[in-house]
Parts: sequence; structure tokens; C-alpha cells
Amino acid sequence: MTSDAITVGPLTTLEQAARTMRERDVGSLPVVRDGKLVGIVTDRDIVVRGVAEGRDGMFSRVSDVMTDNPLCCLATSDVEEAAKTMGEAKVRRLPVVDEDGTLVGMISLADLVRHKDGSVGYVLGEVTEPNAIKPKMDLVS
Repeated sequence: MTSDAITVGPLTTLEQAARTMRERDVGSLPVVRDGKLVGIVTDRDIVVRGVAEGRDGMFSRVSDVMTDNPLCCLATSDVEEAAKTMGEAKVRRLPVVDEDGTLVGMISLADLVRHKDGSVGYVLGEVTEPNAIKPKMDLVS
């Protein structure tokens, strides 16, 4: 787990959140208010819920596009439980909170790889498994 996760507040602008993601080379940021996890915002949220809907990144807030009450795990959870949660939800990163909902870190696929207990294979399989079978498309030249 990464214990020093970079966070943003709900009133952070989309532009600042995107800059933070670029500077820190991350694709998601936990959203906290008074230390408590209230959401998560991803680069995809900014694009799909923000830019594609015509929101102005300088004035729109993270709270406009974030996922409220994100899936998370407790700091007391074991690695296998976190890996199972990530796999079932098809997420690559999972906030870790204490019993009071205070963010204490983030666990990622890279963390599972470093743990070397086999859980990463399960998670990778689940995260990369498509939700539905999509028909093959022929490319037209």
C-alpha cells in the first residue's frame, strides 16, 4: 500500500486535478474532506464526465465528476481480500481507510505485484476481462 497518497478536495478544479495527475504520474486521486474519503476522481472521469459534457476545467470542480462513496477496503483487510475486491469491481486502485473512514493509503496492482502472493494474477484476469463479448470489427482500408 502507498501510505502517502496524493489527494484532492471536492472543490479542487478539474484543471488542477488533471495537472496533479500529470505531475505525479497517477490516473486517479482520492477525494477527501477533513481527512475522510468522500470520492475518487480518475483521468477518465475528467474526460468523460467533464470534457465530453462541455465542462470548463478552470471552473468545474472535482465534485462535479467524481465517484461518490467509492469502493474501498479497511486498513485491517488482508491482501487477498483487497485483491478479490479489486478483481470483482474491475478496478486497478483501491483506497484504504481506517474504521472512521479516514484515508490511510491506496493499494494498486503494482503493490500486489510487489507482494508476490499470486493475488495479482487473479486481479489482472478480472480487471482485464471484458464485461460483455463484443463482436469483432473488420477494418476498412
